Amino acid sequence: LQAATSHNLGTSFAKAFEIKYQTKENQFEYAHLVSWGASTRLIGALVLGHRDKKGLILPPKVAPVQIVIVPIYKNLLEKEQVLEKSFELKKKLEIELKLRVEIELDEQASPGAKFYRTELKGIPIRIALGARDLKNNTFEVFRRDLDKKYRDLPAEQLFSFLKTLLEKIQQNLYRRNLKFKESQTYTLESSLEELNQLLEKQGGLAKIFWSGEESTEKLLKTKTKATIRTKLKTSEAELSGKKCLISGRPAKYQVYVGRAY
Repeated sequence: LQAATSHNLGTSFAKAFEIKYQTKENQFEYAHLVSWGASTRLIGALVLGHRDKKGLILPPKVAPVQIVIVPIYKNLLEKEQVLEKSFELKKKLEIELKLRVEIELDEQASPGAKFYRTELKGIPIRIALGARDLKNNTFEVFRRDLDKKYRDLPAEQLFSFLKTLLEKIQQNLYRRNLKFKESQTYTLESSLEELNQLLEKQGGLAKIFWSGEESTEKLLKTKTKATIRTKLKTSEAELSGKKCLISGRPAKYQVYVGRAY
């Protein structure tokens, strides 16, 4: 996925739309434009990177709702007591821990349906609160990334537990995605034929050395259906003695190569 990329647009768009600026010499020149592509593609990257068969798994730092409280009750008395506690808990979490919290108030849905919906949305933590929890002064907490429940958590430990748990979820999702990225990235110095076979078999990104010539880019696409996705910061020492995978000439860059789907 091409996500937050930057582009040097030069003066092409400026000429098309007559965008000019006045110089110190009172001359009008076409503006040189750049673009920064941080857009809804980033949401696409988030969805691609953090999901399972149940739906989204949102990292806490970017989740619109970090914790959802699901009240559970059987009668009007329980409803009144549980909702009162739910709103009290929501307010404390927002004020004391500065968290983004919602209460699931759909009275037409069963607890199971509410649980399913919160998991589909990828809300990092769910707190189930019922009459038994009020009686025992405990809470049931569910973490979305591991589909794991923590039952009968004492009320006095809840806030410290939630704060730590959000950090653990954030770190776990980062490590999990990093491991996946590394498993899909490989270094190749042999031949275009082997590169083509690897891309055909497992996709991903190949790290290769490149001479920087435009003609070799065209040959790469013709032979492998792949293109250069980005240049890597590579020192002269790392490039020393390295040959371009495509042409065999001395390498000037190390790049990521991949197919667009």
